Amino acid sequence: MSLEQVSKSSVLIAGAGIGGLAMALSLLRRGIDCDVFEQASELREVGAGLWISMNGVRVLRDLGLTEQVEQNCIAAERRSIRLWNTGDRWPLYNRSSDAARNQPYLLLRAHLLKILVDGVRELKPGAIHLSAHVVGFSQDDEGVRAKLADGSEVEGRALIGADGAHSKVRLGLIGNIESQYTKAIACRSPHVRGLQKHFAPWRSSGGEPQNFFTAAPNASHSTIEARPKPPSSRKVGP
Repeated sequence: MSLEQVSKSSVLIAGAGIGGLAMALSLLRRGIDCDVFEQASELREVGAGLWISMNGVRVLRDLGLTEQVEQNCIAAERRSIRLWNTGDRWPLYNRSSDAARNQPYLLLRAHLLKILVDGVRELKPGAIHLSAHVVGFSQDDEGVRAKLADGSEVEGRALIGADGAHSKVRLGLIGNIESQYTKAIACRSPHVRGLQKHFAPWRSSGGEPQNFFTAAPNASHSTIEARPKPPSSRKVGP
């Protein structure tokens, strides 16, 4: 679908990341027309692993994506918070005792994005517009006009900003907000040592769980320990 074919009654969404695509799918499933505008020229497999907690799992279930996600994720055996200086632990989830509907997901961001893209395009094939960078907007009582980097404008009934850390929609709404360092450090590694870390494995495109995400605060904060239970035929690690 070309930009000229976007209906003035459509909800415009800036950004085809997880938030923008989830919003688009939610609207389309409820019969609300929408269009997504993404600055990239193609949708590529980018990003690393995600731990999706129970609140996110409920959203994916409401979007009708449970089967697709479970085909691409690793089932966590348990999850707990461990205090960094004493080792005291508080359980958050245990697969053997908690209801299956509360199971968190561990999977690649690229896999989740593809699932969302497929869901959106199934309901509206031309909903995602590439090379369409929203750089500003104007609005009146009749609706909103999204301004794109190439100078063109698109009219719609509303505009949703899901365009990331450097959001132009947020900038237009509340102005520039300076980022602040949180004193938390994150890194990715094929191997994790020690217990004072938040780590989670995820499957590569080939299906093998082979990497970790590790986060460790440098102040007196609690940390999270996550231990996966991979299928018996799969090996965790490089």
